[in-house]
Amino acid sequence: LSLAFSPPVMGSVATLPSTIGLESNYVIAAACSDGTLRILKRNGASTENVVKAYDRGAATCAKWSSDGASIVTAGEDGEVKVFSKSGNLRMNLASFNFAIHDVAWSPSGDAVAIACRNLICIHHTQKKKNVVRW
Repeated sequence: LSLAFSPPVMGSVATLPSTIGLESNYVIAAACSDGTLRILKRNGASTENVVKAYDRGAATCAKWSSDGASIVTAGEDGEVKVFSKSGNLRMNLASFNFAIHDVAWSPSGDAVAIACRNLICIHHTQKKKNVVRW
């Protein structure tokens, strides 16, 4: 299967976790150079949804939560956002003054690890918890 886009360039792709009982790799989330999050169906290579996630720069990464209900994205503008599986913005999770290189969900889905510059930090999706930084 080959998905071709001209433009934008794909910066990161993530498949929907097979642990949620759906066909493995059925849905793909793609972070793109034009600042969009694209949610793609594997069968027929159709685009299910295109979301303008970032106005200033590229979307650098996108990752599904382990339950398949949410997608966390990061951008060159330093913003980290959480979207529903249909592409609706759920929250602006964090903001930095520099580009985000990678993100990863915690196994329980209640926190996100964020890598940027020489910093790794964990932001909880419940705002009441403290941010952990290294």
